[in-house]
Amino acid sequence: MRQINYSSTDQRINSLRAMDSATGEPVDISHDTAGLALWYQRPGEAKQTITPVAKASLTEAHSNGGVEPIDDGYFQLDSPDEAFATGATSVLFGGTATDVIIIGVEIMLVVAPGATGGAAIVGSEMGLVNGAITDTKIESDAITSAKIADGAITAAKLADAAITAAKIASDAITAAKIASDAITAAKIAADAITSAKLADGAIAAAKIADGAITSAKLADGAVAAAKIADNAITNAKLADGAISAAKLADNAITAEKIAANALAAVKFAADAITAIQNGLATAANLATAAASAASAASSASTAATNASTAATNASAAETAANA
Repeated sequence: MRQINYSSTDQRINSLRAMDSATGEPVDISHDTAGLALWYQRPGEAKQTITPVAKASLTEAHSNGGVEPIDDGYFQLDSPDEAFATGATSVLFGGTATDVIIIGVEIMLVVAPGATGGAAIVGSEMGLVNGAITDTKIESDAITSAKIADGAITAAKLADAAITAAKIASDAITAAKIASDAITAAKIAADAITSAKLADGAIAAAKIADGAITSAKLADGAVAAAKIADNAITNAKLADGAISAAKLADNAITAEKIAANALAAVKFAADAITAIQNGLATAANLATAAASAASAASSASTAATNASTAATNASAAETAANA
């Protein structure tokens, strides 16, 4: 079978032959043969008419549709360039005439060496049996991206570890592509989980390390009464002077809470003591109190006498000094 390169121009077909339909003898054909109708047809496309035109000789310049007899029923046809355009694998030429049978010819369309383009040739058109093209028949790097149909590469076609980080487009991995529990702690960069990434209530008590919540982590007023365990506030937790009168409940200070000798005279308001515990004001206690009062009075009198003597002595000294 004759082969012609894709996109070839000014091509001549010399293998068409005309035979008498009654006798089978060769018949010379020219552009004005009665009932002459010529055509070409490409696989999957409509048949195209070729209008015959006169030629003076076989060597005359190409002219689309030009017809000139050769000999023994063969004739030369100047083919239109469109017959050899890319997009098909072959082209068939044929025709009819009155009382004449024209034996057609098929031309294989091929890609010229070093050229690109053309059309895909299916195995049946090449005479290939199923499974004839094995991996050893395919040249390295021969299968380019353009040769691979969309969706042709399934998971089974991918070797383990074939998809590297560089092969994954930005934002290509959505949440739906990540298996449950696939993201371990080691996969999370430091400081990657911000507050905005945490759902409300997501951090349970078990997720907080001991000693992890420092004072700086607590907002002012964040620790409500319900958050403080019973007996959690010990003496060491109270700052000096932290318990004001307003913090003490009525009747909260019992006798057991007052240290010995803690209540000095300055702690009592005027007329504050309106009653004396039964049995406390005994005769012995009152005598002791009276003796103490007398002793205090005597000491005061002695102090006054001493002060008067000191004043007299001071006056005498001043007189002597003036003399």
